[in-house]
Amino acid sequence: LSFSGNAAKLRSALVRSGNIRAVIQLPAGAVLGTAAASALLVLEQPRELVTNPRVLLANPELEPTTHKSGRSQKWEAAKIAQIISTVTNWLTDPTSSSALSSEYAELTLQELDEADFDLTPRRYLASAVIATRHPQQIRSEINSSVQQIDRETEVLRAAGDQIAALAPKAPTPTP
Repeated sequence: LSFSGNAAKLRSALVRSGNIRAVIQLPAGAVLGTAAASALLVLEQPRELVTNPRVLLANPELEPTTHKSGRSQKWEAAKIAQIISTVTNWLTDPTSSSALSSEYAELTLQELDEADFDLTPRRYLASAVIATRHPQQIRSEINSSVQQIDRETEVLRAAGDQIAALAPKAPTPTP
């Protein structure tokens, strides 16, 4: 999804023609026999000329559950159904992109062109998450983090004072 050269040219042609509609990032281990992360490409043969192609990228949080045998992994059926529903809704009505959660991003031809047609969802979704959050929410999260750091600093400072109190006192030199 991110190699340059001929692979980028192929991705460019597929996006420009409207053939690649969505890319869904799968977690490592989703494909039997490999622990490598993989992706599912949603392809479509357009019925008419596509003048402004867009691609939906998805990086859903899929947590595997290990079967009691310890061998097979399954993903929560409700989450998979939600992913299918979101992608299907977007494919039938791309104007619904304003309702997408932070696990999804819709990219234009220009945005993909600027990124050399890298279709790796994780590349874009970190910035998509930031862009969808309200500045007040970001400020609140930063303030909360700073307060947590202050509390932890006080705990460490108090522990350091206790350690210093336990250390033997060096004799003071007499003049």
